[in-house]
Amino acid sequence: MLIKPCIGLPPVDSVQRECTNGIVIDLQYQDGYVYIESIEPGQLTVANVLGNIVKRYKYEAGSNWINVSTLPTGMYYAASQDRHLLFIKQ
Repeated sequence: MLIKPCIGLPPVDSVQRECTNGIVIDLQYQDGYVYIESIEPGQLTVANVLGNIVKRYKYEAGSNWINVSTLPTGMYYAASQDRHLLFIKQ
């Protein structure tokens, strides 16, 4: 497992990263769901490519599958705890 610090430009991959605040987050997209695993609860923010927030989701510590299938077709950024993921909703 490759771990990189959450610094510089937002990453657009699904590699797990250890953020500067010490929280390890695994963030991935698959079949209309964003998967987020974190050692503490938090909030996932989904924004469109213009940077407008379209949805906020609360999640618990541990493994979470967040349903984003109701979003319109398009490209989005999911972000939480300094971790960013670019995904395409088809």
